[in-house]
Amino acid sequence: MAELLFDEDRLVAEATGNQPVLYNDVLVAVWRGQEAKATELLEAIRREASERGMGRFVTNLTYLESVLSNALGRYEAAREAVWQAFERDELGFGSLIVAELAEAASRTGDAALLRTTLDWLTERAHVTPTEWARHRSPRSRAIERRRSRRGALP
Repeated sequence: MAELLFDEDRLVAEATGNQPVLYNDVLVAVWRGQEAKATELLEAIRREASERGMGRFVTNLTYLESVLSNALGRYEAAREAVWQAFERDELGFGSLIVAELAEAASRTGDAALLRTTLDWLTERAHVTPTEWARHRSPRSRAIERRRSRRGALP
């Protein structure tokens, strides 16, 4: 379904003389776990975004690296990438980033980092009691409890 929407984006961009969204192809490659294609696209798009001074976009690419690494079972690489994105604390990315951070922290047995994600979620759920926040915070607490009972997840 995503590919159909992205194809439509390309057609609309061509018809209107605009550029299509820069990251559609990399999203599909990451979501499908296509390591070689995703890595190539991530590197190329990162270069372009860095040259153009698109810092928030670079944060998004770093997040996508963590998604790919988590999906491929490379939890330490995911933790390193997603921590960089988390530290930047870009407005609007936290809700995406914190789930990948919790997963990577849990899978690597990093209890302190897992606690950091829970604290972050708890703070936001308290300040902004949305449906998302009310559901994410218990999910992270469950991951933390599971990790503390079993050690790092397989």
